[in-house]
Amino acid sequence: MKRLLLLLIIPTLSYSQTFEDIMNMNSEKNFIKTMIENGYEKMTEHSDDKSIVYGLNYIRLEELGVGRIDKMSFYNIESGSFLISDREKIDYKTIIDKIKTNCVYYDILDYNGTDFLSYSCSQSKYSGKIGYTVMEGMGTIVHFPKPTEE
Repeated sequence: MKRLLLLLIIPTLSYSQTFEDIMNMNSEKNFIKTMIENGYEKMTEHSDDKSIVYGLNYIRLEELGVGRIDKMSFYNIESGSFLISDREKIDYKTIIDKIKTNCVYYDILDYNGTDFLSYSCSQSKYSGKIGYTVMEGMGTIVHFPKPTEE
């Protein structure tokens, strides 16, 4: 019973990134620093030499062969893009409200077949656009890097 009670309390004690964190996320090291500072755990079974994955409140239910995660972040090492998902959508809503207030609407952009509303944020340290949508039940924010010129 105590374990069940503890599992119910954990999400209310969790940290998450802020609008300012996202605006400053311009490198792999900055991404990792932000994730660790906000209590995320590296998911080594999903990370490799092309991508880094962190999760918050990842609960493995080995006997059932399933897992549950409240928040997930992904960083693509090759492109410098990142993705942040929030199942509860509380922090997601706070961040997108700030995006809509502080940034300028750009366009609808596609990411792996999903439409994202994208914005240009003059105060960002990353190059490119930031976009958001709800994907697979999770509020999701994606960085669309500025295309490199060949």
